[in-house]
Amino acid sequence: MTMPPVADSGPIDFVAWRRASYCTNSGFVEVAFVGNGRIAVRSSKEQDRQVLFFDSEEWQTFLAGVKAGEFDESLNEFS
Repeated sequence: MTMPPVADSGPIDFVAWRRASYCTNSGFVEVAFVGNGRIAVRSSKEQDRQVLFFDSEEWQTFLAGVKAGEFDESLNEFS
C-alpha cells in the first residue's frame, strides 16, 4: 500500500475529523473522509504529524481485522 505524504493529499485542513469511539481521553485516533473514497487517520496528540490514508478497500479490510480482534494482542504490549 502506497500512502501519499500529507502535502500531496489535497486540502485536509477543512475536513471533519471524528474521534474513534473506543479511545481514552489521554489519547485517541481521529478519522476523516477526505473524498474519492479515501479515509485519513491521525493521532489526536500529534495532529500536525503525518496522516495515514486508506482507500475504501484497505479501510474495510482494516475494520474487519479490528472487529475480528486481530490487533487485541498487540494492544496489550503497550499497556
